[in-house]
Amino acid sequence: MFRRAAEEKTHAEKWNDRMKRIVSAVPGRLRIKDRQLASDADLERVVAGLRAQLPLLSTRSNPRAGSVVIHYDLQRIDATEMKRRTEEILGRLLGRGRRTRSRSLRLHLNQASKVIGVGSLAASLAFALARYKQLHIVTGWIFVASVAVHMAVFRRTLLR
Repeated sequence: MFRRAAEEKTHAEKWNDRMKRIVSAVPGRLRIKDRQLASDADLERVVAGLRAQLPLLSTRSNPRAGSVVIHYDLQRIDATEMKRRTEEILGRLLGRGRRTRSRSLRLHLNQASKVIGVGSLAASLAFALARYKQLHIVTGWIFVASVAVHMAVFRRTLLR
């Protein structure tokens, strides 16, 4: 059972690696999203390349979002083949796959503060119930410090 779940996860990871630009796929419709599509020149080049090589019915582009919605003829090409060919064409037109940015130090710090905060809150409550006053105080201050870190990371959002 556990082995099969690991195999499915590996398959899903492989599938996601191949399909990074196609963010939504419904038979007859694909949504493509890429940062490079925010440029009008790249957007026009990609739409023209897709129109020339695929049986498209219509396209709708949004340069502000860096996305293109394409409607295609299901009678002429099935959904799996359409996704494969679209990804292949996008690879030629835009390059091989998006570079994923690593998470910033700010987001790593925030995630750590949330984990520490939740853990220290649970420990503080447990120590309070067990009547360990000193440990309750220490873990309570750890919780307060982690909330302060979280608020400092998101100060711009909180103070709007």
